[in-house]
Amino acid sequence: MLNRRLARRAGGRFLLRVEDLGCAPAGGDAIEQFLGDLRWLGLDWDEGPGVGGPHGPYVQSQRLHLYDRYYTQLIKSGAAYYTFDTPEELDRMRRQALAEGRVFRYPRPARPPTPDEVRRAIDKGRPVVLRFKSPVRDVTVEDLVLGPVTIRADEFEDFVIREADGRPTWLYATVVDDELMQITHVIRGQEHLPHTHRHVLLQEALGFGRPTYGHVPLMIETGGGRPARQTRVRDFRAAGYLPEVLASYLSSLGRGDAEADAGGDGAGPLGDERISRTTARFDRKRLLSLNAQAVADATEDRLLAGLRDYVEINDTPLAAADETALRKLLRLARGFRVFRGVDEKCRALFVGDEQVVYDDAAVRKVLVRGDPRGFNVLRLVQGRLAGLDRWDAERVEAAVRQVAGQTGLGVDRVAQPIRVAVMGVASNLPIGPLLEMLGRPHALGRISRCLAVCTTEKGLA
Repeated sequence: MLNRRLARRAGGRFLLRVEDLGCAPAGGDAIEQFLGDLRWLGLDWDEGPGVGGPHGPYVQSQRLHLYDRYYTQLIKSGAAYYTFDTPEELDRMRRQALAEGRVFRYPRPARPPTPDEVRRAIDKGRPVVLRFKSPVRDVTVEDLVLGPVTIRADEFEDFVIREADGRPTWLYATVVDDELMQITHVIRGQEHLPHTHRHVLLQEALGFGRPTYGHVPLMIETGGGRPARQTRVRDFRAAGYLPEVLASYLSSLGRGDAEADAGGDGAGPLGDERISRTTARFDRKRLLSLNAQAVADATEDRLLAGLRDYVEINDTPLAAADETALRKLLRLARGFRVFRGVDEKCRALFVGDEQVVYDDAAVRKVLVRGDPRGFNVLRLVQGRLAGLDRWDAERVEAAVRQVAGQTGLGVDRVAQPIRVAVMGVASNLPIGPLLEMLGRPHALGRISRCLAVCTTEKGLA
């Protein structure tokens, strides 16, 4: 989001690239899901997958043919060389370095292997990789957020740029892609800072230009731990957050305020973007609270669009609901914080009567206990409901109030056993609209089944 804002403000173009090297190649479905989640979040891009542009393809595993000629350039210039070490041999080297109390650095050979030696190694089935010969000097990067950052010469080693299977490493491919795609600015997380200095070394060896880099703070959970890497936009979308809430919250993380900027914590080279140099805290409770407020303030049409998206990407019985039913659910579950709450409260409306599962804790608390017991209240209200001349929310609620008056119980002490009987769990769903939506045959049938299952099969009579 920060990259896009900066590109638009500067009159530039925002380019999206899928960097899938170093992991299994991204399949078409995975890429489409990833792109769909970004669009759901409100991001769009000027150039990239699904949009096109002059620098495609935009998925690294689809660009393998573009990388080979630069390997040749590095080998001819003496900036790269082949090695044949097996994983076991490398492990022995690392263990020896550890035993000697030194940091492991790959031992550069006195001379690079000849082409004949490379061919013989391949014929023997040894893992032949290509390593970059790191120059022995300090490297400084002028970072837009952090200022000048230097890595000393003794911290570099000769790193792999092509794997034994012939695939380029992400470190190498990214440098080539940035050059070919004419990338001018790269804003990314601080976890990538150690890579940037190696990028610079490769850029200089290849005669490439150097983009301007900015590394923004990492996010950690409020409790102090860093959010899991597998936490994705999809996780929040599938939980039923509103995308505008998530986008706004993410945009706010790591942004300094005016006071911080006055103290020199802001990043002047980023214009009026206020980027703090300190770690951002990702507060899930705060995000949930913001989403709950946004849901409460949203129009029904906005909520309907959000619930439709939730249903579309989740495996839920709510998929059987049409627009009219979805609108009723939004009213029925009013007070939910995320759309998953609507699903959890209302999904039993869209399963067969025989598929309702009774929560043991709810049955024992609501139906077994009490004076009179919930089962007795349920039998009493069942008869009153069965005698209704018309089935609608108003008459259902009137019947519940009559039983409440007859027994001296509160209305909810009568309504809650019904909810457990027809939905399997306790809830705060308004009883009239709930039973109206369920319909007379299903409501009465589920009450009868609950009495039979819970008093006979569960032995709770």
